Amino acid sequence: IVLPSFALLVAGGYSDGGRGPLPGGANGVHLASAERYAESAAPEQCFAETGFCVSGPFLRYWQAHGGLPINGYPISNEFAEVLEDGNAYIVQYFERVRMEYHANNAPPYDILLGQFGRRIHPADPPAAPIAGARYFGETGHNLRGGFLRYWERNGGLAQFGYPLSETFAEALEDGNTYTVQYFERARFEYHPENRPPYDILLGQFGRRILRER
Repeated sequence: IVLPSFALLVAGGYSDGGRGPLPGGANGVHLASAERYAESAAPEQCFAETGFCVSGPFLRYWQAHGGLPINGYPISNEFAEVLEDGNAYIVQYFERVRMEYHANNAPPYDILLGQFGRRIHPADPPAAPIAGARYFGETGHNLRGGFLRYWERNGGLAQFGYPLSETFAEALEDGNTYTVQYFERARFEYHPENRPPYDILLGQFGRRILRER
């Protein structure tokens, strides 16, 4: 398997050990477990804050789509995981997202984000359109004000997905209550105690989902 970082993952089988094919079809040393082979020149960025590195297409996506404020630090290595569609993909978890390598998709759609919002907060019943808001018929919800501006400026549909709820008050992990809105891939949180642009933050879904695996 070619990983998103362009490293090669060899699972089981045999390695010829540089000696060439052996009689009977066995090709050298038996590999009882997976082994990863990487090019030392592969681009990589490591983070002392969590002790994990990002490389290859995942790193390029991270850099091009908001970096630390939008995606958070990496909190896992790359690994194979069976996802909601029943297929296995190479993934890497970050504080706020899960990046998935879809080898059958042409770039830029070979890197997609997990729809954590749907898992944590299933879609609310559709609401009526509100004057002055942007209404999404796909899910039946409105997006307006600061949340709309944040959505548009930081990746929109590809990064966050469609809204799954209207805005509402919710007690979050720190025990305080905030105005929030759920999206397919994110939760927007309004923190009035912070100065803009840090008054709108994203829920750390990646940590929560990885912890619950």
